[in-house]
Amino acid sequence: MTSPDTLVGTPRQLGDFSEWGTELLVPFEVRELKFASVLWLNERWFKTQNKIHLNGEQRATIEKWILDEFAYCVPEDSYINIFGNKSKVVFADRYGSSGLGPHGGSGRAAVFGSFHVKGVGPTPLVASSTDWWHSHGGMWLEEAIREGIYSEIVEEEFPYGASSVIAIIDIGVRCLLPNGKLGKRKALLVRELEVRPAHMERACVFKVDEVPPTRLKDVERVRQAVNRYSHLFGSIDGLTDMFHRFGQQAGYGQVHRLFHGGYFTSNISVLGRLLDFGGFRSVGNWYRARSMDHIPGFGEERAILQIAARSIAFYFRKYLQNGVSPSASVLDNAVHNGIESAFAEECLKIWGGEFSRSSYNEIVVHVMKRFFERQQRTYVSYQLGNLPADRWVHGELRDYLLTNERETLVTPEIRETVDIVEAHSLTPGETLVRLLCALRILMTRELLFREDLQSSIYEAIGAEDGEEPPQADVVASTIESMVARSRRDWDLGVGRLGIIAQTMAGGLAILLSFDEINIKLVMHVRSDFEANKSSESRLRFGEWSTIPVNEENSGYLEYFSNCKTALWYLDSDTLVSVSRRFNVEATNLPLVLRALERYTNSRDYRGKAVAGTANIPAN
Repeated sequence: MTSPDTLVGTPRQLGDFSEWGTELLVPFEVRELKFASVLWLNERWFKTQNKIHLNGEQRATIEKWILDEFAYCVPEDSYINIFGNKSKVVFADRYGSSGLGPHGGSGRAAVFGSFHVKGVGPTPLVASSTDWWHSHGGMWLEEAIREGIYSEIVEEEFPYGASSVIAIIDIGVRCLLPNGKLGKRKALLVRELEVRPAHMERACVFKVDEVPPTRLKDVERVRQAVNRYSHLFGSIDGLTDMFHRFGQQAGYGQVHRLFHGGYFTSNISVLGRLLDFGGFRSVGNWYRARSMDHIPGFGEERAILQIAARSIAFYFRKYLQNGVSPSASVLDNAVHNGIESAFAEECLKIWGGEFSRSSYNEIVVHVMKRFFERQQRTYVSYQLGNLPADRWVHGELRDYLLTNERETLVTPEIRETVDIVEAHSLTPGETLVRLLCALRILMTRELLFREDLQSSIYEAIGAEDGEEPPQADVVASTIESMVARSRRDWDLGVGRLGIIAQTMAGGLAILLSFDEINIKLVMHVRSDFEANKSSESRLRFGEWSTIPVNEENSGYLEYFSNCKTALWYLDSDTLVSVSRRFNVEATNLPLVLRALERYTNSRDYRGKAVAGTANIPAN
């Protein structure tokens, strides 16, 4: 096994984090936590990044390393009994903002080697004028779990992914509120360490009255970071590419209705990866939704990135020693082009990808863009509770697949696009798969609605005022379940996928799909562990394999009967309907229908359906 001490949490393109400037890091002391415990390890990260399989002795070794290296917090008199005698010096990373943020950088996170640990307590970079809620430096356990769920989905689906959470640690205590009452359980979140555009911006109002003035160090920090970035990536080409990536991330999120909460320079990396998911949420449609009324919302991402473009262009123009810096308009154009290109690509992906003639592609993108702009005229305020009843198009598309009646398509843009699909697909199989792609991608991710996800997490781990931490297996199964049932965008590198069901469990990912050529059901299986059973010998570690749906492989179908990790896009009536309409090979259909019947008859499924929280095709 790879020694844990060799693990690196900073993307290699960025080099050593300390090389970004001598004034970047501010040291402070933390002390060990006596009662800390590991609640979750990101098995995907350890497998894909380091070929480490977390089982048995290896898991115990990694958990010990996590606690030995990262289970530290700023000592507080209120919790003095939870601290041991061992201490270490860690670092808060200085960064600024495109505006006048009060903090001088990371206010509750610390650099531990090549990793970033969030929730360590107040760092020296917290503004003294900030209220307790924005300066206590802690992280709630629910918040850490939510960030783990969101970051896993973004890492797998967005063009440039996310900064991965590698572990969640319970620190063994609940938060003590200013009124003396106990609040929520506290946690530490261990994640990859990223360089942010904000590292190249001034923190102009942080401790301006300090003697000697902090602003002199702040100037030098920005100067060094700007020139380090230019050295690694180039000033014009590098920054243009960086802002194009920001635009692509935003455009992808718009189509898939995944809102980061605001593309600020402090919550996205210079590589385009998203981080800090406190404001992240899935939205139910394309309405112009705002989490905070004074901050541009969903669909308005370019407005925030325009501010970032002006700020970064200013600091490069001021502090770049060699080379030419791009103008703000060049960077803004890069954002615009990134949003437009990603939006067009993802709109085509909704309907199964490009058509045989480019003119059809242009029409589909134009129609979907028109629909997006029409929906954006409706304003939604999460802050004010101004939430009109969600109306989305998934239901009418589902009804159309069931009935084959065009009148069910009440949204003009959806009706137009379905007409294009049916008129210009080359085969019946292509038509079926394109419609199933739309059904899947347009299905609302209700489990990722922010407030609903918070409630689901507390339902799983227990009340927020619990005296004991939840079991680690409960946390792991909660994250696995939420990710498994919330994925929508799968890239297998094999063209269109007519997925009707999906599941992820125990290192296996299985997609039940229609084969476009032969119009029959197949399974796509990926195993993240070495095959050790004869039935799994055909699977290649970490790669997708296509296997037939038959009695020999019926064991894989059993995974689709578990409503905690499986998601079906069709109910039995619709599956039978499309099978008849498109002349699907019916030999393996009974096997699939039996799996779907077991899924819908499960006790857990029925209970969730009654409560209105089940992921079922009828919703």
